[in-house]
Amino acid sequence: MSGTPLVDVASARPPLFLGIDVGGTSIKLGVVDDLGRPLARTSIPTEEAQGPQAAVQRMRQAAQTLCASVGLTCGDLAAVGLCVPGTLDIPRGMFLQPHNLPHWHFFPIRDAVADAFRLPVAFAN
Repeated sequence: MSGTPLVDVASARPPLFLGIDVGGTSIKLGVVDDLGRPLARTSIPTEEAQGPQAAVQRMRQAAQTLCASVGLTCGDLAAVGLCVPGTLDIPRGMFLQPHNLPHWHFFPIRDAVADAFRLPVAFAN
């Protein structure tokens, strides 16, 4: 993946955050510092037909691998920022009926991600 050059962990300004961008074909993950500078990034296939619960578990696995690649653990993260497509019920933290994720309708993704990571989750479109 290209984009902004990565910052060395030793130069990062804490706290650290995980960003997750869920798309119809891929899920992008990145670790950033308090200034929004990227430390690490990766992408995994969405595999929409496997359903959202399986995707959340794969997000967790990808995040563990991503953090380890720069000498961190998910325990070093302060929170998760989650961006998802489609119409959302923000107060309830769920997808309504995203057209590109038909197996994910009415899934409470914010709480599922919070449970998987044991971290607070900011949720937006």
